[in-house]
Amino acid sequence: MLKNYLKSTIRHLFKSKLNFIFKLIGLTVAMFSVLLIIIYVSFQISFDRFHHNSENIYRVNSNRLVDGQMKKYGMVPPAIGPALASEFPEIQSFVRMSSDKVLIRYHEKLLKTSGLVQADSSIFSVFTFKFIQGDNRSLRRPGTIVLTQSLAKKIFSNEDPIGKIILFADKRNAAAEVTGVIEDLPRKYTSLYKCHHTDENRRR
Repeated sequence: MLKNYLKSTIRHLFKSKLNFIFKLIGLTVAMFSVLLIIIYVSFQISFDRFHHNSENIYRVNSNRLVDGQMKKYGMVPPAIGPALASEFPEIQSFVRMSSDKVLIRYHEKLLKTSGLVQADSSIFSVFTFKFIQGDNRSLRRPGTIVLTQSLAKKIFSNEDPIGKIILFADKRNAAAEVTGVIEDLPRKYTSLYKCHHTDENRRR
């Protein structure tokens, strides 16, 4: 029975080659679309899951009325963090973050990086990063910075980066002392985090 079905299918295919080609193309496109959807959903579900306790970490978003339309933003005013923590005792910690492009200077070396993250020193109590040098207290002082391993290598080559001073050439040569180095984040996150920096205006 199965043999007869197979013969009949092959015979039909040879008789309707054009129809078969269209069906094959449609099936290929459908399978490719499903694969893309699976990859996208998998990325969205797994995003930032490498942090310990990730199920208890939340980002605060905002809805704003712009030109008569309600739009969603992945940002809120800095005062929201302390305000929420004072109102809701369930909040154990919070961190405020903002990213920027900077031009880093070390002696005669200049390096452009697109992922400098300014953050409260509590960033290491909220998110999980593996330290190569330093520890969770590395940002306890204003004007300190923690670098990823690859960025530290680009700036200092084989030098020990701890205690070294780098300048932000495009920010009036503001100085920052390197107090820690963390392992590079998983590949898909490296464009989001290059280094973590805190100053008096951002520190909790």
